[in-house]
Amino acid sequence: MATAREERPPLAKVLAPLGEVVQLVLDQIRSAVKTPDKVTVELGAALKGKSSIVLVSGETEATLKVTLTWENKTQG
Repeated sequence: MATAREERPPLAKVLAPLGEVVQLVLDQIRSAVKTPDKVTVELGAALKGKSSIVLVSGETEATLKVTLTWENKTQG
């Protein structure tokens, strides 16, 4: 019988979907007609878990904040 520690997924496996979401956002930004001068992506993740001798449960929560900036480059 595996222990609770052995049953936990590796961190990379848990966070992999977050990387996919960020890549999708960046792909959409790059395909825009007028691309922004600056792109800032803030990614937050929280991993929560509980374990006992018999049961293991966990939650993953993520936040994604994307800021696009266009500079006013008027010639004068």
